[in-house]
Amino acid sequence: MLLKVFYSLFIFTSDWDVTVIRKIVEEVAVTSRYLNIDRLVNIMIFYHFDDHSVIKVVVKAYVLDLRN
Repeated sequence: MLLKVFYSLFIFTSDWDVTVIRKIVEEVAVTSRYLNIDRLVNIMIFYHFDDHSVIKVVVKAYVLDLRN
């Protein structure tokens, strides 16, 4: 069994509520059947105000690789 780090990027428009975004992304991460439940799931939220204002969410989770 090998532990791997998995990063996922989600992009939302700036009119979304951050608490709703966090709940959705957290539920997506913790319901994965490959998630290693012994490690933490990190959710990082960034605001970008370039041409279009968006909210970028990066999820860092440890997953199990059961291949031999």
